[in-house]
Amino acid sequence: FSSSRKNMNAGDEKNQLHNQQIMSLRCSRAYLRFETCSVAQKRFLQNLVTLRKSRPTVTLPENFHVGSLYNTGDPSSLNPVPYPLALVDASIVPLEAHLLLERTKAHGVAPKKSASLSTFFNPYSKRSDALDGQPTLVAEGEERTILIRFNNRLAVNLDVPCCELEFSANVNDSIEAPPLSFTIPAKSEGFTVRFPFTLVQVREGTFCTSENEETNSSMEPFELLGLRVTTFDRCFFLALAVNGKENRQIPTLIPPSASIYQRSSHDRAIKVKQSAVKIESVPPQPKLLVSFENSHTPLEDSAIVPVHISDGEIFSIPSFRLENDHGSSGEGKLVQLQIISVGLPGVPDEIIFDTHGFQVEDEDSDASSDDFEELMDEDGLPPLRMKANCDDVSLEGINDKNKNGCIATFQMAAAHDLGKQLESKKSNIRLRFRYRGVSNDEATLIWRRREVKLHVVRVKGPRISSMTFRPDLSWGSAVYELSKSLAQQIEKSDKRKSDETQISTNFSGDEIVVLMAVANECKSTIILSNKVGRVGGFEGSPMPTVRVTSGVSVKIPVVIQRIPLTDDAGEEVDVAQELITRTALQWVSERGEGIDAGIRTGRVRIPQRCLKRLIDDHASFISKVCQVPVSVTIEVKDKDVNQTIVTRPGKFLEVNLSFRFQDWVPSEAISKCSLIVEFCCARKEVGGSVIRQVEAKDDAYFWCGQIRQVIKADELKEHGKTGIFHRAKLTFIQRETFVVSACARLIGREGMNREEIWWAPRAYQVRVMGKE
Repeated sequence: FSSSRKNMNAGDEKNQLHNQQIMSLRCSRAYLRFETCSVAQKRFLQNLVTLRKSRPTVTLPENFHVGSLYNTGDPSSLNPVPYPLALVDASIVPLEAHLLLERTKAHGVAPKKSASLSTFFNPYSKRSDALDGQPTLVAEGEERTILIRFNNRLAVNLDVPCCELEFSANVNDSIEAPPLSFTIPAKSEGFTVRFPFTLVQVREGTFCTSENEETNSSMEPFELLGLRVTTFDRCFFLALAVNGKENRQIPTLIPPSASIYQRSSHDRAIKVKQSAVKIESVPPQPKLLVSFENSHTPLEDSAIVPVHISDGEIFSIPSFRLENDHGSSGEGKLVQLQIISVGLPGVPDEIIFDTHGFQVEDEDSDASSDDFEELMDEDGLPPLRMKANCDDVSLEGINDKNKNGCIATFQMAAAHDLGKQLESKKSNIRLRFRYRGVSNDEATLIWRRREVKLHVVRVKGPRISSMTFRPDLSWGSAVYELSKSLAQQIEKSDKRKSDETQISTNFSGDEIVVLMAVANECKSTIILSNKVGRVGGFEGSPMPTVRVTSGVSVKIPVVIQRIPLTDDAGEEVDVAQELITRTALQWVSERGEGIDAGIRTGRVRIPQRCLKRLIDDHASFISKVCQVPVSVTIEVKDKDVNQTIVTRPGKFLEVNLSFRFQDWVPSEAISKCSLIVEFCCARKEVGGSVIRQVEAKDDAYFWCGQIRQVIKADELKEHGKTGIFHRAKLTFIQRETFVVSACARLIGREGMNREEIWWAPRAYQVRVMGKE
């Protein structure tokens, strides 16, 4: 029997040798086609599976080479048959942006582990290598996914009834990774399979929740070793090639040439390096849910909140509801919450709210609100600023499962020149909710973030279209009639006056009247107001608020105090900014339609650039708004200026005039001008609406004494600040209504073609009635 077996083996070896010699010849070729071989291989595998099921075999260990069916990849393996399944690479599927975990160091807390070696700088290390070695943070109780790509070496579909992840030996009990079954198409490359896994919470009470607590233990990062694959009733292990082992080479599109410049490297094969899949476990983390106040549906990452804002408006962003999803374990507790404004033009990322007390809190909440409203009064500031109103937001309210969370509101203030700045800077404005849960170590903080995008669109709103000065302080002061009568007197007395002289008419009172035209370009009616409680109007007819309908422009008389040239510290005052502050108005809209459906609020003011241009172009502007340099008063003996004087024709009234310069006026300025004091009287109809033209020969009143007096230079220099007085008498002939006042004319010397007329702040009204 043994001799016959030896003969058979010798015959088989001789036949195999002949077959190899024949197949090595160039004139020979395979008789069977590829399709026939594929069908035969498929039938063979089916028969082999049937045989394995009927006669199961024991899977041999990988290090047992003799009799092993597949090659394990070891060069010393005696079996040249590779695995039918090849593992290409593996990676952890990244989470959504609001679920990513970020590790930071706590300020002022040193880590327990020695970091002496980590401070050593290695100039030969690559940054990419350092990043590849960093583990992925995974919270306990949360499901993650590992993406693995396979190659099928067979020409038929490969059924894998069981494939399971294998991690480090010390953490296999802490990970739940269910096995999967799948089918890989024939000759496929890069077939993708997603393997879910979950970290089991095994460290109850060992993590750190505050700076005073200490952790008892911490888990080291673990690594994915490979896959345990079962197919063809065989179980084998596919190891993950890491750190340059078994790296693939992807050829370039253009094949390399036979002759090529040696120093060129563009045609070299690209090596794809497989990095290790490392995972680090952290305690259960919270998940912040952000929704609108009237809805419990959380906002998605792609949600955009529109912000329609106009120049100077304070826009109230819709309120958000903040809730905590504690996760499957129910222990994801929120420890700290920060709200950050991101992407505002010209402003770095700013923390506008922090539960740990980083928010600037004022003792007077009303004062802080006023500061926010006045934040955009000056030009040159950032065009947009944000403020958080989170008085009701607390960690207890967010973490409480029995409540509906906390409500947070936000406001955005726009500059008065928002249009140009917003169009030139396309900013990605966002509200970032940055929060953290518990951590393993007090020196380590684990953060998450959720962002809400804000799409800012500039719309039309109220604006001040024009501004004019009215010299008188009441509608019945008859300044037009007095100016006309004074012009006639000057024409009679001074015929040599040059037409090129610039004349400025002012009142010497402490208050001025500014007529502001406010145009409402909103789609809803607005109500104007200010902090003083009086928008405009004259004495006796104040206007606390003004209601302006949509598309209408109104002129509002605003009475303000004159602006001093210097402040209490002796520094020069910015006249333009001070005038803007005193004339600024607040507006509140009524409920409208479309983008103006809600109640809008804001501030409207004079454009600073336009106002500064007016001051530079017109020299008389300063004298109209600033503190008066002179004091001119008129007094009718035994009469009150606030009451109408009733007299008879032919009866005389004694009129007194006093003039003096203010103490702050320098003597050099006084010496450069000449002074003329002058009385003036004009007639008007009752009510002041119709003025009757009177002929020159139709005299209605007479002055007894000099109506004008030219003050000499020596007298002006000596008595200019102490006081200059003048007196005259006035009698009336016709029964009419008259106004009586006095003025001081300051005329510049040394070729200065400029004249300022300063009227007394109030004029007397005289009504002539009865018989002579």
